[in-house]
Amino acid sequence: MAFARLKGLVKAPKPPVAAEEAIFSDEEIRKIYQALVPHISSQTFLLQSHKGIRTTSQVLGAIEKAIKSGTSENLPERFTSITTIAKSLDLANEVVENLFPSWKAGDTWGRSGDVIFTQHGYTQVSKELLDQLEKAPLKKRTFCEQQRLSLEILESMIAQYQDSCMDGKNGIPSEYRLEMWERGDYMFTGKFRDSLKETISGRMAAAVEPTRIFPTTKDESMIPQLLVSKIAIELISSGTNTLRGRVWVDGPAIRFTPYDYLLGQRDSFLQEIKNGKRDFLTDSDILAIDIEAQGFREFIASPLGDGGIPFERVAISHKFLEKTVSNTHMALETRGAASLAVFSPDVSIQDLAALSDKVFETLQRSESDLGDVYRTGRLREHYVRKSYHESVKSEVIQLAEAQATSPQTKMIASKVSWPLIVDSVHKTRKGVSETLISSLLSPSIQLSAANAYTLALQSAQEKSQNAFSKFWSTKCLARTRLYLQGIAGLRDARLKKELHRVTLVFLVEKTVPDVIRRAEEADYLHGRAHVRVVDILERQLSALEANLTPPSGSPRAAGEEVDLNGVAEMLEDALSSFSRAVGIEAPGLAIMIEAKRTHLHDTMTSTDKETEPARLFLKLVLVLIACYREGVVHASGRFAPKLMKEMQEKLGEETYDWMRDLRDAARTGTMKPEDMERAKKMIRDAIADWEKGVKTSPVDDGID
Repeated sequence: MAFARLKGLVKAPKPPVAAEEAIFSDEEIRKIYQALVPHISSQTFLLQSHKGIRTTSQVLGAIEKAIKSGTSENLPERFTSITTIAKSLDLANEVVENLFPSWKAGDTWGRSGDVIFTQHGYTQVSKELLDQLEKAPLKKRTFCEQQRLSLEILESMIAQYQDSCMDGKNGIPSEYRLEMWERGDYMFTGKFRDSLKETISGRMAAAVEPTRIFPTTKDESMIPQLLVSKIAIELISSGTNTLRGRVWVDGPAIRFTPYDYLLGQRDSFLQEIKNGKRDFLTDSDILAIDIEAQGFREFIASPLGDGGIPFERVAISHKFLEKTVSNTHMALETRGAASLAVFSPDVSIQDLAALSDKVFETLQRSESDLGDVYRTGRLREHYVRKSYHESVKSEVIQLAEAQATSPQTKMIASKVSWPLIVDSVHKTRKGVSETLISSLLSPSIQLSAANAYTLALQSAQEKSQNAFSKFWSTKCLARTRLYLQGIAGLRDARLKKELHRVTLVFLVEKTVPDVIRRAEEADYLHGRAHVRVVDILERQLSALEANLTPPSGSPRAAGEEVDLNGVAEMLEDALSSFSRAVGIEAPGLAIMIEAKRTHLHDTMTSTDKETEPARLFLKLVLVLIACYREGVVHASGRFAPKLMKEMQEKLGEETYDWMRDLRDAARTGTMKPEDMERAKKMIRDAIADWEKGVKTSPVDDGID
C-alpha cells in the first residue's frame, strides 16, 4: 500500500487528499521513503518540501529546457541560474549542480559561476554584436558590460563566429570575419576596415593643403586613432596608388599634408634662405622627414644649390653664417671666450657640431689675430683664447683655496665642490655660459685646484689646531691647575676642605663647560671625532657633578663624606684624556704663567671701577694670596677673613691690622675713600711685584 502511494507521487500530481482522509503524515512519508529508496532507484531525488521525488531524467530535462530559454513558462529568458532551476524543481542546489553539464568551447550557451547565459540570450546577443559591428569597431569590455556577459562567453561567441565566416560557412561572407586591434581589445569586420580605408583614401586624395582626415563626425570618434593612422600610412607606402604626403597626429585628430604642398612649402622657405630673409630651416619646418625614405638633406639639396649651406637636418643662409662668425669674433675680442648658441631646439647635436666646424674654419681664414683660439666642449661649440683660459685657471685655484677655509667647509670636507666653483666663476664673467666654464675645467686645472684646496685646507686645519691648543691650554687646563694649586697651599685644614669642594663645583659646573661652549662657538670643535670626545667629556663632568652635589635624600646627602682628592684626580684625568684625543699637550710653565697673569690683570681691571666695599676687600685678599703663593684661589666673600689670616706673616703687623680694620669697614659698608684707593693701589703693586719676580725666574718653552 505504501509502495503504491510512493509510485503515484512520481506520476502526474492528483488532487490533494483532505487532511482528515490522509493515511500518513509528511514525516511518516519521509521515513518510509528513506527506508525504501535503495529498493526503488539510486536515480531519484527527494523534494525539498518532502512531498515527492524527482527522477534524474526529469531533472536533466528541466536543465535542458532552462539552458535553451530559462525557467519562465511565459517568455524566454536571456539569463537563469543554478539556484533558479533548483528552486523551480523544488530540489537542493547540489542536485542540479551535480547533474549540470560542463561548458565547453563551441557551446551556444554560457555559464559564469551560478549564472547561466541561455541559448535564447546567446542568439539575441550574437545578433546585437553583428548589428553593432556593422556601424563601428567595438570594444570587448564595453560590450560585455552592456550585455552583462563574461569575457569568456564573448570570446567563445567570437570564435564560433570566426569559424562561420571561413569559406562562407552558414552563409556568412568571409569579408565579415572579425579583426582585432590594440592587444585584441577592439574588434571590427574586414568589411568595415575596407570601408574605412576607402573613406580615408578619398579624404587624402581630395586634400590640397594640411587637412584633418579623422575624425570628421561624432560617430568616427569611436574608431581607434591608431587604426586610422595605420591605414593612412599604409595608403602612402603601399605603392599601389598615387597618394604621397605626410600623415601626422595632432592631439585627437589625424592630419594629412599632400606632397605637392610640401614641395611648395619647401621651395618658398628655400627662397627665403637664398635671399637672406630666413636664417635657417629645419626638417620640422617643412614636415618632410617621413616622405618615403628620403632624408631632409636630399629633399632640399638640389633646389637650394649654393644659395645656402645644408646639413643633415638643418640648412642655414650665408648671411646667418656671416652673422654667427661676426658675433663669435667680437666676443673673443672683448671677453676672450664665446659659445655657439643652440639657435633652434630642432637642431641635432651632429648639425651643431658641423656648424661649429664651419664657423671655426671661417674664423681661421680671417685676417684677425685669433691664432691662440682653441675649441672645447662636447660639440666643440665653445671658443676660448689661451689668455682667457689662464685667467679662469687662476680664478678657479683661488676659489678652491677660499672654499677650503670657508665656514661652510668647516675644515673637514675633503673634496672641492665643483658646482660652487663653476657658479662663482660664472657670476664674475658676464655673458659666458656655465657649460663653457665647465668645459674649461680640464683634468690639469682640476688637479691644480684640488692640490691648492688640499694645501689651504691643511694650513687652515693647522692654524685652527694651534689656536684651539692655546685656547684650551690657557682657559681650561692651566686655569684648572692654578685653582687646584691654590687650594693645595692653604694651611687651615677646615678652610682648605670647604674651598676644595667649592672650587671643584666651580670647575665642573661652570669653568670647563663654559670653555667647551666657547670652543664650539669659535668653531674649534668640528667633525665626528671632536663630537665624540666632547660627548665623553660632558658625560664625565655630569658624573663628577653628581658626586659633588648628590640629590637630596641620597645616602651621601645624609652625611656621607665626598672624596674631594679623588674627584680632583678624576677631573684632571678626564681633561688629560680629552686633550690627548684632540692632540693638545699638557701646559708648560710659560702657559701657566700667562694664564695666571691674565687672571690677575682681569681682576685688576675690574677693581679699578669697583665701588662696593665688600667686593673690593675680597678682590684684595684673592690677589694678595695669588701673588704670594702658587696658583689662585676661588672663594666668596665669607671666606675672605680666613684667607687674610693665611697671609698674616707675609703682610706684617701694620698691614695686617689695617686690613683687619678694612674688613670691618667692608662688613658695615663704612669704608673710607682713601682706604679704597689704598686697597686698589695695593692690588696694582702686588701684581707688579709678582711680574718682576716672574721675569727673574727661569721660564721654559711652555711645554712640560
